[in-house]
Amino acid sequence: MKNTIKLKLSELKQIIQNTIEEQQTNQFLNPYQTMKVDDSKLKCIDPKQFNQKTADGKMYLVYDNPKVEPNAISERVVLYSDGNANIITNGTNNMGKWSCGTNGVEFRSNNDPKSVRTLNIGKVSSTTSTNTSNKQKPQINVANCANQLVDIRDVKGKVLKYGCKTQGVKELQTLLDIIPPTGYFGNKTQQLVKKVQRDNGIKEDGIVGRETYPFIIKLGNPSGQ
Repeated sequence: MKNTIKLKLSELKQIIQNTIEEQQTNQFLNPYQTMKVDDSKLKCIDPKQFNQKTADGKMYLVYDNPKVEPNAISERVVLYSDGNANIITNGTNNMGKWSCGTNGVEFRSNNDPKSVRTLNIGKVSSTTSTNTSNKQKPQINVANCANQLVDIRDVKGKVLKYGCKTQGVKELQTLLDIIPPTGYFGNKTQQLVKKVQRDNGIKEDGIVGRETYPFIIKLGNPSGQ
């Protein structure tokens, strides 16, 4: 025979209220208590932004970076509470570590730990290297931009440089294996041009002029034939 417990309405309400309060304070129901976040890493991020949790209990936040260049691919940034990070571009993962720096979140890729990328939440503020952190962003000057790549060779004073947006930039990007070529000479194109200059021992200014032109052309014809 089952026992029947009779409760007054006021007693039932009190039991329900006590249950709710207990759930609200239960550490297993509070995501900010299930995974302790390293406070030293949170001085540049509000802890409440770590509002999602992985299957193993790791807290993380996700935000999308706006396009930093015309026709560029937007990025998704994932910051984990344990200091790991992932920047996803066009389905490609770039795993690394993050920490708080002077200007915001600093990201170091596992593929290139010496390179530091400074991010603001939801906005890219700069991309720097440890030995070039004091360099300013290049100024945009579109004077003398070559309409075609060959104009650099044939027309005096024509160059391709940061800020140019021409068919010649598309031709340059094709030789640099930038896919898809956008026709806009931005940070990525500039860095690859500097690499070509550095590899060939010429002035590393990121500008494709007559000195750099033959080394760029050689990218499309490595054998020199």
